[in-house]
Amino acid sequence: MVQIPPSAIISSKLSPLKPADIPRILQCVQANCSEHCLAHHLRCKPDIALVAIGISNPHDMQRAMAANVPVIHIEKDCEALQGAYRRHVRDVKYIRLIHGLLSSSLWGFFLAFGRGYRYRRLYPALLAAYTVYFFRSLRQDYNVVEDKDQFLLIRDDAQRTGFQFIVKLGLPYSIQSLSIYLFSREIHSFLEHN
Repeated sequence: MVQIPPSAIISSKLSPLKPADIPRILQCVQANCSEHCLAHHLRCKPDIALVAIGISNPHDMQRAMAANVPVIHIEKDCEALQGAYRRHVRDVKYIRLIHGLLSSSLWGFFLAFGRGYRYRRLYPALLAAYTVYFFRSLRQDYNVVEDKDQFLLIRDDAQRTGFQFIVKLGLPYSIQSLSIYLFSREIHSFLEHN
């Protein structure tokens, strides 16, 4: 179990939390985050706080997100703020789904039909840049974790290691690109014969 030092914790000045609540919140954070990811953050980014506790207003929330704090605890009484971030996380997930479908489809179509294009070197470079942007943005997205009376926003890079991320999202992405490639080749060969 990784010990989270007090220097890695920031708190809202308006937070009504008592000092006795902090160990319970930290225990919830440790239960929902990867131990390896927490240790890596503490070792490699000691100047960035690991946990923001007792966030109760949108201003403090934006400050914590702008500071790249991987774990944000929202007060249990702030139902409006919790609801707003539930909707925000849901909307971002839909946008990322569309980006993923678009990116993998473009790779599949490029692999199927890209040999005859005039700018053969430019398209893969642009697609690779777009794919890197897509995967990086997925690693920076927050996930909502509700545990008993705790409401946490945890970034993906605090919940999963890079290998777990690739296995969960990279493999399906590659399989989808391959299936679109194979489907495109079948359509192309069907149209050539008719």
